Amino acid sequence: MVTAAALVRLGASTTTTPRPRGRSGSKSCLWKRESGQGRSALRIVNIWRSIGGKVVDTPLAVCDACSISVKDLVVADLHYRDWSGELYLVQESPRHRWAYFSEMDRNEALVFKQYDSQVNGVARFTPHSAFDLPDIPPDAPLRQSIEIRCLVTYS
Repeated sequence: MVTAAALVRLGASTTTTPRPRGRSGSKSCLWKRESGQGRSALRIVNIWRSIGGKVVDTPLAVCDACSISVKDLVVADLHYRDWSGELYLVQESPRHRWAYFSEMDRNEALVFKQYDSQVNGVARFTPHSAFDLPDIPPDAPLRQSIEIRCLVTYS
């Protein structure tokens, strides 16, 4: 069984916080619109899938967004060459409910909402992390996967 502690040690996180910093660009414009200047709302939807056959080691796990509290989220700085921002890391809690899909193949995809700017009545964040499965043979193929983040704006 995979424990929340194991996932947290591996760096379970959500997407960026609502306060990215750095150079202006399309991302900054979206965040400005979200904050009320354009009266749009923003969601970030993640699409994750294998590109190399069945995933037998280090699958992606997601935490039930209804099982986390804002108190479980810790802000961490995120620095790239041309912009900086923040993301939330997740503190372990016995309330968290984690799930993963075993042996996902390249014809399957996991789609989940990472972030929602709406603050009432919806799940706002979905923590997620890859993790090491116990008892995997040493010659198991390494996971090959791709992740796409879709920025969705709506009124």
